[in-house]
Amino acid sequence: MASITANSLRSGKRAKDAQGSDPHLSKVVELNSKYRLFFRAVYDPEEDLTDIAAAMVPGRSCDFEICGTGFIPYTKEMYELVEGDVPDDLTGLKSWARIARVLHDAQCTREKKSAEAEARRTAEELQQPIDQISLSRALEGIELKYHGGKAADGTNILPKKSPAISGMQQKLSTQLLVVKLLPSGAPDWKNAKYAVLELSKTRTTQLINILDDPNYCEPGCDWVEVGYDYIGADKQSAGRAAKFSGIAKSLSLSETFKTEWEQIGKAKVAGIANGNSLDEIATIMRSRNRNLKGGKGPNDIISAYKTWCAKNAAVFAAIDFEADNVAYTAKDFLDSHIVDSIPSVKAKFEEIVKAQDIKKAEKEAGTETSTLDDAANAPAKTPEEIELEEIAQSAKVADAGVAQTLANVNKTMGNVELTSDDDLGDL
Repeated sequence: MASITANSLRSGKRAKDAQGSDPHLSKVVELNSKYRLFFRAVYDPEEDLTDIAAAMVPGRSCDFEICGTGFIPYTKEMYELVEGDVPDDLTGLKSWARIARVLHDAQCTREKKSAEAEARRTAEELQQPIDQISLSRALEGIELKYHGGKAADGTNILPKKSPAISGMQQKLSTQLLVVKLLPSGAPDWKNAKYAVLELSKTRTTQLINILDDPNYCEPGCDWVEVGYDYIGADKQSAGRAAKFSGIAKSLSLSETFKTEWEQIGKAKVAGIANGNSLDEIATIMRSRNRNLKGGKGPNDIISAYKTWCAKNAAVFAAIDFEADNVAYTAKDFLDSHIVDSIPSVKAKFEEIVKAQDIKKAEKEAGTETSTLDDAANAPAKTPEEIELEEIAQSAKVADAGVAQTLANVNKTMGNVELTSDDDLGDL
């Protein structure tokens, strides 16, 4: 016998809205096109201002090809507060994130060595000196690929490849309506699409500046309309150049194309995530972003990464055992057992741990010897300390709940940079 679930039209609609997912903004926009973007606006009575609703989710980014997911969201059950109210990660991913950073650097080193070997082989075959200029460019490109850098004009260049498992991060996601402008300037309402956007600190600041300008944002409005020109030689350059621009009421689509607005536009904009509270809106926004649904758990990530390590054992040969972060992760490597099948590498980690144990015993016995150089060369913070700070920052937001507004996030997070997979295509 079929079952019937009691419900109402409004609650049923909210449940339906929470199903499925939307594409990211960078997948919706077309090169060399102009758009109007609509965001869900909410009123903050405490601050007496209009803001944009969003969902904040702490977690770790992952390499999709290696781990099978791009992000693993954290819940309050995934950490516990220890001495000093510092959150301790209970997932087991903390040590694996440290391992991933070391192997990320090793991948970079190995790729550089391959480029150098190829340059030597080519020079020998041609019986010519090594082309140092081409080799230097190749090595620089590899370094940018793994660690990023700065362009000649000072612009930051983001790395194309990140560690397979990141440190603790925060994703701020919102839903929006994307309306393309035709060459005539008229809106293409029939083909308007809903999308999600993971906001970086830069993007958040741009939107807050628009919200703070009374010329662009009226008190009590239900949405915020902004301009977005996606123009450039390719999607990456177009994304970097594109900025959110404020739209005055007199230039809004509801004023300049009133008939189309009443017939189609108004209903389309009303379709952006909505609810009786900010919590309801944020829950829908989170559900619309497939990156934040958490289909895989910590054990899935660890298992997938172990498999990758087993298939890419050659990377371990490129580990820099003199690096500080390698010394701090020596015990992680041994405890993970991923170097058990590589005796030479395992032996080096065992030597590091043995030396650390001796130093620790000397310190406890008061017989430790140290020099000014040791103090000067010591890192300001260990990876463990940095990790705990990252988790603490994420927990601060998680404890406040998934529902957020841009102004609140900007105030809460301070100078901590938000992470965004989408920014590579959108900024």
